[in-house]
Amino acid sequence: MRTQVLRTFTTMLCVLLLAGCQSEPVKQEVLINTLPDQLYSYYKNTNLQLQHPKGFVAKTKSQIANQYSNDVELLFESSKTGPNMKSVILVETFSVPPNSDVNEVTIAFFEDNKSKLINFIELPGEIFNTVVRGEYFQAEIKHFKGRRNLSGNDLEFYQTYLLRDNKLYIATAAFDPQDPFSEADSLRESLKTLTIF
Repeated sequence: MRTQVLRTFTTMLCVLLLAGCQSEPVKQEVLINTLPDQLYSYYKNTNLQLQHPKGFVAKTKSQIANQYSNDVELLFESSKTGPNMKSVILVETFSVPPNSDVNEVTIAFFEDNKSKLINFIELPGEIFNTVVRGEYFQAEIKHFKGRRNLSGNDLEFYQTYLLRDNKLYIATAAFDPQDPFSEADSLRESLKTLTIF
């Protein structure tokens, strides 16, 4: 009887140890941010994936030719027109030198924003977790505002930067701070879902 109890205990201990060993890889598993299907649509191509607010129209580079710079790969545009503009998410790609550091590249592009916007004000940003080429990556959402020209109105921007090999992906959400549709929070959440393959 005592031997039977000891064998049962030993077997259970082994099962628990094996279960513990099997759960170890789960801790290292890369999780991708996901948002509710009721509020967000899903976009995916061979290079990236992103969720955007429902009601936003996705357009590819060929569909937006001549509207934006050649660096713009994707445009997600709100169907609602605010007082000054429609809210948008732009995804741009830039070639960068081999072995570029994402932090250095981010600083350079962010400084470029400062130089191009009038009344530039940096607002509190946010750190988030995402995936680049199948690996966990911690990125930042920059938050700032300014205007493109003297006669324009101030706009707000969320912007994040992801680097894969020699290509920098910049996702920018731009919106009117006076927008009655209050899309700012959903735009920020969308940027957190950007994943690069």
